[in-house]
This record gives sequence, structure tokens and C-alpha cells, in this order.
Amino acid sequence: MIEAIHLKKHIVPLSKLVHYILLVALFALGFVSLYYRILGARVYLFDLMSIFFIAIVAIYFFRLNTIKRSMIREIFPLVCLISLMFLADTLSIVGALSNGHHDSLVQFSKAIVYRFTLAVFIISFLIFNALTGFKYAYSYLKILIIMVLLSSLYQFMFIFFTLSLDVNLDEIIWPLLSFGSWVPSEADGLIGDGAGFLFMRHGGFATNPNILVAQIICVVPIIAALAFSTPTKSWVVLLSIFILSILATLSRSGMAGLVIIFLLFPLFFKVRARPYAKYLIFFGFLTSLLLAVDLNNDLSLLAGLYNVMIERVQGEGYFESSRYRLVQAGIDMWSMYPIFGVGLSSSPVLLEGYDITGLTGANLHNYWLQIFAEKGIFAIVTVVFYLFIFYSGIRQGNVYGSALSLSLVCLCILGFTNSALSSPFIQVFLVVLYCVGHKNFRRQLV
Repeated sequence: MIEAIHLKKHIVPLSKLVHYILLVALFALGFVSLYYRILGARVYLFDLMSIFFIAIVAIYFFRLNTIKRSMIREIFPLVCLISLMFLADTLSIVGALSNGHHDSLVQFSKAIVYRFTLAVFIISFLIFNALTGFKYAYSYLKILIIMVLLSSLYQFMFIFFTLSLDVNLDEIIWPLLSFGSWVPSEADGLIGDGAGFLFMRHGGFATNPNILVAQIICVVPIIAALAFSTPTKSWVVLLSIFILSILATLSRSGMAGLVIIFLLFPLFFKVRARPYAKYLIFFGFLTSLLLAVDLNNDLSLLAGLYNVMIERVQGEGYFESSRYRLVQAGIDMWSMYPIFGVGLSSSPVLLEGYDITGLTGANLHNYWLQIFAEKGIFAIVTVVFYLFIFYSGIRQGNVYGSALSLSLVCLCILGFTNSALSSPFIQVFLVVLYCVGHKNFRRQLV
């Protein structure tokens, strides 16, 4: 009898087991581009871990016998909105069936399975956090920030190995981790200024620079707030790494995002002007120091990067650009199927019928236009979802809620230039930050 009691102490509670599996799933989420070929289908590592988590958390919910609405009252509106978003995704099958392209139905079928898995994962995540009093929320935020940090460091390593040693780390690491399933992108990311200077754009674990930028935009407001409000210098170091990582992507939207964050930061966090100015002066000094080292050693690195950035920013006017023609194509699609849209993930299929695709590829590069073109008027549910997230962050009235709202403002603005906002990492990160902010909001009410 004594032996049985002793052994019982070593049994991990089911809630703790679910927590550990969720940590692994979020770790897998950080490896955005890691996938495997299973029965000919591309299955991402996060998809596999999501299914495993959903199965285990279902057992946990079953063991609770009943889940009263009062137990999940705090996250119930968010759960309803996520469910309505999936319903809007499902209704877009009408567009996929009626647009006359067989490939649209194929793309819809793939996308709806993915959206269903992601929706169930996020809803399960929210319910589990509510049932456990949000006590694990900090752990989930930390693991996601760590994964973004590792992704940025990998970006630096990739650029160094490629430019200095002519070694492509992606072609070594990803095939190894994916057991040969991973296939490199046709775009190599090499960019120059026309005067002999070459640089490599890379997106870390995401490989796509725009997705890495969106991930960093998620974490920069909370890291900046902690750097500003605590004496720990490690937050300043971390913030510097993330800023350098965005600059290394040479992303116009990323640089715009940084400007928006630092302009709106005093408004969202209600900081005093003088201490905030000191931080801006510090980063200005750091930039000047890097420039001095660059010029003193005749490296021409910063000068080359500056020239490349200028070339990317300058050029033809917007109304003569390919992006404007993409907007026209997207509006044309939406006008043909305004109610149900052309079908989930079907915009690339229909975009093939427009001449601009030969120049830009089959991507609208505009998240908001894409969701309305694909889901029609029902995409308004997605807009309401983000408005609710923004309002919740403001209402929480703490540093995490403010970071959530500021991140969302930046992501929504950048959504007019790319579709990174639809990335599962971004969706999950917003919900995690919501949970952390809500945990602190509950403490304020006590």
C-alpha cells in the first residue's frame, strides 16, 4: 500500500502532460518551413504536433466530464469568432465550385483541412488555458519569443555562411531534418546594388523574409516595453538583435513596421518623453558606431546595404507598379464573386489568368484583398475578429495587452503589402499574448 502511494506521486497530472505537449507543439510552430512528405502530401511539423495535442487535450476535456460555460466565459467570445471564421472559410466552397476551375476545388480541399486543424488547435488552446487559470500562459509566450530569436540568429548564420563561405545552410539542415522531404525555393534571395555589392535576403526558420518580419513585429512591442520598464539590459540586447534582423531582411514593410512601432509606442504604453528619447538616442548611437567601424575598416557593408535599400524603395510610382496591377486583379476577382468569394486558397489559381502573374507570381501580396477575394463578404468576420483582439488588448490595460494592440495595428497595416498575417505562427502568437494579458487583467481585478 505504501509502495502504491509512493508511485502515485511520480505520475504526471494529465493537465501537466497537456502543458508539456503544448510546449513541444509551439516549439514545432517555430520551425515554420519544416515539413514532411506523407503519402505524397506536404505535412508540416506543426500540423503533426497540433493533431497530437488535440487528441491529448480531448482526453483531458473528457476526463473533466463537463465543461461549464462559466469556466470558459472569459474566452467564449473569441472561441465564437474563431468558429465563425472557419464557417466563412467553409462557405467559400460555393465560390470554389462555381468559378469554373477544377484546381480551385483541389486547393480549397487542402486549405479547409489545414484551417480546420488550426481552428481546433487554437480553440483547444484557449479552453485549456481558461480551465487552468492561464497559469501556463507565460511559458507559451517565452517559447515563441525564443523561437523567433533562434530564427533571427539562424538568419545571421545563413547570410554569413552564404556570403563568406559560399555554403547554403538551408540545403544542409532542412533536408536533414525533413528526411529529404524539403525542397529549396527557386528564389535564392541574392540581391545587389549594381556596383558589385551583394547581399542575401533570408527569413530564418521561415526562409521567407516577410514571414520573419511579421514574427519580429509580433515580439518587438513587448520586448521594447520590457526593455523600457525594467533595469535588465538583456531586453535591450534582445531588442537590438530583432531590429538588426528586420534590417537584414531588407524588407520595406519591415522597416515601415519598425517606424510605426516606435512612433506609436509612447501612445500605447503612455511613456514619458525624456526616458523614451534616451532609448532612441542609444539606438542612434549604436547605428553611428556601426557606421564608424564600417568606414574605418573600409568594409563598405553599411554603404552597400544603404544603396540596396534605396533601390528597393525608389523606382516606379505606385500606380505604375506591379502591386497596383495585382490590386486591380484582386478587385476584379472579388467583383465577380462578391458573396462567397472565389474559394479558400483559390486566388492564386484565378490569378494565373492575369498577365501580371508572369511578373509577380500567383500571389496577391495583400492579405486583406486576398481574404475578401477568396471568402467574399463573409471575410468581414475576420475583420471583426481582429477588432475584438485589438479592443481586448486595450481593455486589459497592462503591458501585454498594449503590446498585443500595437503589434496588431502594425500587422494589419503590413497586411496591405503581404499575406504574412495568415501565417499560423502569427495567429497563435496573438492568441498567446491575449492569454498572458488576460491573466494579468484578472490579477488587476482581484
